[in-house]
Amino acid sequence: HYSISKMNINGDVLFNKGMKKKRLTPIRLVRPFNPDTFVMKKIDGFLMWCAKNDVSVVISWPGTLPFARNARQSTERFIKDLMKHFSGQRIEILGNPEDFFVKRHQIYDSIYHLNQGGTSYRTERVIKLMENSLTFSQWRTM
Repeated sequence: HYSISKMNINGDVLFNKGMKKKRLTPIRLVRPFNPDTFVMKKIDGFLMWCAKNDVSVVISWPGTLPFARNARQSTERFIKDLMKHFSGQRIEILGNPEDFFVKRHQIYDSIYHLNQGGTSYRTERVIKLMENSLTFSQWRTM
């Protein structure tokens, strides 16, 4: 149901108004963070390429529902370990996951797909955090 014909020139999906899916389960990160997974190895490879090519990287959290309460401890441990992993590579992370939590009415069809209202909210958060970002301010003054 997602296709290039439904995107603008920026890659933004244009049809995500309202809420398509009514029942969504908040995120539960119950497995420990593992830097040796395929995805993390790909991300780390990209970050190494960026470092070699003088590309600054700033990471932000996805806009999503608040984390599930019944997995709070394991989720907090995962996030802490993930942040430690990236900060060890000198990658700036904008804010905390809570800065990007959205309300249910800002979700479109999955816990990671925001509708237009959610996208606007998240964009405002990113701009505010970027204005205080050391990486961004250094780049902007170059």
